[in-house]
Amino acid sequence: HLKEKLDDYIKLWNGLVKVFRNERREGLIQARSIGAQKAKLGQVLIYLDAHCEVAVNWYAPLVAPISKDRMHRIKIWQCGGKLLFVPCSRVGHIYRLEGWQGNPPPLYVGSSPTLKNYVRVVEVWWDEYKDYFYASRPESKALPYGDISELKKFREDHNCKSFKWFMEEIAYDITAHYPLPPKNVEWGEIRGFETAYCIDSMGKTNGGFVELGPCHKMGGNQLFRINEANQLMQYDQCLTKGPDGSKVMITHCNLNEFKEWQYFKSLHRFTHVPSGKCLDRSEVLHQVFIASCDSSKTTQKWEMNNIHSI
Repeated sequence: HLKEKLDDYIKLWNGLVKVFRNERREGLIQARSIGAQKAKLGQVLIYLDAHCEVAVNWYAPLVAPISKDRMHRIKIWQCGGKLLFVPCSRVGHIYRLEGWQGNPPPLYVGSSPTLKNYVRVVEVWWDEYKDYFYASRPESKALPYGDISELKKFREDHNCKSFKWFMEEIAYDITAHYPLPPKNVEWGEIRGFETAYCIDSMGKTNGGFVELGPCHKMGGNQLFRINEANQLMQYDQCLTKGPDGSKVMITHCNLNEFKEWQYFKSLHRFTHVPSGKCLDRSEVLHQVFIASCDSSKTTQKWEMNNIHSI
């Protein structure tokens, strides 16, 4: 972005500072990996984002612990590393402008680069706990995540501890705040049986009403799951009966809330257990609501179809 201005500015350091530009946009993590390869002759590697500023004498206090113990360079926690607070090293983080959502990923990386990185992490590091990730993000289970053999070899070569050890010894209280999710019974789009209309959250959360929209097979606002706790969910939001007693609302929930739904796959029916009513729809008004169960009504028939990220 700065181009010549930046090139001219770093000349003040007589070659001590170098700029390397990628031939194409690589994304944050890949750019950092490329930077690490460029800086492989150095002894200490420090990452600072473009929106960080440092105070005077920030460097020496930061690297002092590393100079005493080189083990700080390998993976934190599981592989014997440490996380240190160095208050004498002052680095400021400048927040982005309000409303700015960041740049979209380059076209060549596909539609789910962040999700792909999540999958790579859980496949390498989470062991049996990866099942809990896939319970929350089932659409990612078939997502191609590339070659992770070198990452697994790194873990093996450094005798890294299990993720179970990490959860019990380091993050022992995390499940008190974020309980492990129950297994899914079914997941995918909720499509009106033999129609082209699906339930869609329309991006609404915390009290908005779901609607009916054309099925797009892309997941996102049309991806739902029903779990063994009888919660009908999208990410950390649950579907429940709205204040009017009819429309279906989506709102944040924990594992003890809104255990209200049963899905009878052979009958193509969702039942709202507390009311004894069934999930219904109006394709004309694009509304989703609960109504008295009637096996003759085609608008009360649904199917859940798996959707996979690409």
